[in-house]
Amino acid sequence: MVCTKCGKEIKEDSKFCDGCGQAVVVETKSIFDDIQEVEEISEPKATEEVDEPEVVEETEVNEEVVVTDEVETVKEPVKPVEPVKVVEKTEKVKDVSLVKPIGIFGFIWIFILMSIPIVNVIVVLVWAFSKNKNVNKKNYAWAIIILFLVFLAGSIFAFIQIGLSFSLIFDDIKTIINSL
Repeated sequence: MVCTKCGKEIKEDSKFCDGCGQAVVVETKSIFDDIQEVEEISEPKATEEVDEPEVVEETEVNEEVVVTDEVETVKEPVKPVEPVKVVEKTEKVKDVSLVKPIGIFGFIWIFILMSIPIVNVIVVLVWAFSKNKNVNKKNYAWAIIILFLVFLAGSIFAFIQIGLSFSLIFDDIKTIINSL
């Protein structure tokens, strides 16, 4: 080991330089070195298929030692970085027609079906509750059901308000007629 101040050769177990008296700085392994090692170990191989996931060994805990003017302190141990786990996607879409986008003529056909009374209700219910329907049609059907329920609740509220208003008007008319 060499002194960083005067350049004199120092024994490995020395805490101070024999030539200039400078405190010896003990070099420690950086956490960034550990991260690079873990990244190199955990990167998947460039093969087409991965049969078994790689087993990553845990790295040792390093302690960083700092030597100052005659007092030696030990910092907390540096924890190793956990390796990145490689997860394979094994789930595949069983039927491509269930996620296929709807084209222009498909939308035209949907609008024609929605314009026919009673047929539109049946079609929406079938699309919403069927398991083997296109995801886009299923989402469209659920959107229509939700909008219908919102407008139904709004209509009921509006009719109640209008009914209360008319009852107040009729009460006023009744009192005017009775006063004559």
